[in-house]
Amino acid sequence: MRKILITLLIAVCSINVFAEQNPALSKPEIDKRTELLSIVFRLAGNDEYNRKYFKLYTDRIEQYFRKYESHGLVEYTRSLVSKYSIGYDAPMSLAAHLDNNLDIRKEVTLDYIDRRWNNVDLKKYLLLLKEFSKDTKFDKFFEDNADLYVEAKRQFMTIYDNIDMEWFAIFFGEGASDTYYIINGLSNGGHNYGASVLLKDGGKENYSVMGLRYVSDGGMPRFSKDSYLPILIHEFSHAFVNHLNEKYSDILKERGEELFSIVGESMAKQAYPSWQIMMNEALVRAAVIKYEIDHKAGQQRINMAVKYEISRSFLWIKELVAVLQEYDKQRDRYPTLDSYMPKIAEAYTDIAKTILEAETKRPNVISIGEFSNGDTNVSSDVKTITINFDRPMNADNMSVDAGTKGMDGTPAIKKAHYINDNKTFVMDVELVKDKEYQIILKGRGFATPDGYRIKDYEINFKTAK
Repeated sequence: MRKILITLLIAVCSINVFAEQNPALSKPEIDKRTELLSIVFRLAGNDEYNRKYFKLYTDRIEQYFRKYESHGLVEYTRSLVSKYSIGYDAPMSLAAHLDNNLDIRKEVTLDYIDRRWNNVDLKKYLLLLKEFSKDTKFDKFFEDNADLYVEAKRQFMTIYDNIDMEWFAIFFGEGASDTYYIINGLSNGGHNYGASVLLKDGGKENYSVMGLRYVSDGGMPRFSKDSYLPILIHEFSHAFVNHLNEKYSDILKERGEELFSIVGESMAKQAYPSWQIMMNEALVRAAVIKYEIDHKAGQQRINMAVKYEISRSFLWIKELVAVLQEYDKQRDRYPTLDSYMPKIAEAYTDIAKTILEAETKRPNVISIGEFSNGDTNVSSDVKTITINFDRPMNADNMSVDAGTKGMDGTPAIKKAHYINDNKTFVMDVELVKDKEYQIILKGRGFATPDGYRIKDYEINFKTAK
């Protein structure tokens, strides 16, 4: 009876999502290929695949697989990460192109596989992947975790039930015959990825691989509609946006590079290391806000979404959303977003000028009250660290991180608050003698009320003996 029950559970979980026949949208699934590749990149050391939000599951992964971290596949993967920066969405893109035997699917082209795989010997990589799966008895691990997979899928149904898939075909003017799949990537940490597959018959499959960041008090997956519905829209939008930015890269490049020269440092920290990736993200994020507008989300929610994107250094998001609204008013002339892309490229000329002006709105740290940054003779009797900004800040948010010295090199912060009409941030601290300290004021936590954030600001000092 137990064997029959497990078999039934695995039949639900270990579906061959890549072989389903043209559903408008598949129900949430857990897939062997995404889980397998996530685990490989965890063992290879990729930080984005080493988060432990779903501790109940990641503890099982660590206990079962950590002894294989020197496997030939893992070593080879490390070399590819180092040489070609393979990570983030690249493993999920490969997964979507594989069949259940871990071969490239016979019905697909490789036109949409992530370009980071282009210089990799895929025949060698997949041979090693098969060996790893066999050596680790991965199928057994997958079967043993069926209980977690069933619960995760059940929890995600609230998101599935609330997404309007017709909007994508209507707004983008394409994709009505595409197939769409939701994959819960339980070992992906908190990251979410979009991937597309082009079939040899001209069809297209679009995947949203959803990570997991939140769990219940009992440690099981939890997906709130307010948090995850916009993310699902975001990832599916990549299927429409990325190929358009690639198609029109020649007329987007100049302005893209200009914008990246302004916000590139912040973008790189978010794993958007090029102007092309930045432009993909910008248009996708604008599309998500347009979805919210079209679904009557309310002005307060829209304003919050705009402020959030500005805080992530997409300083032109409001203007880009306005461009998409203009497109939607002219659908008789521009039936698809593809047909409107030259107009978007033109709009980026004005957008670039706006961003140069927006840089003047970015707040700055002007001084530290008790000592100078870099001081090596600070009294350990100092009880506060006072940060003075050049304009009022949003007092509802603050984010102070440890630096390269780790938590041991961070002062004990007892309390933090704003004074001086929110232009001064005060931390109550305890210091010890003869110690080097480092604090990072994070841009995501220090911004003006209208969403313009500081650049990450590093504070270093040493106390006297």
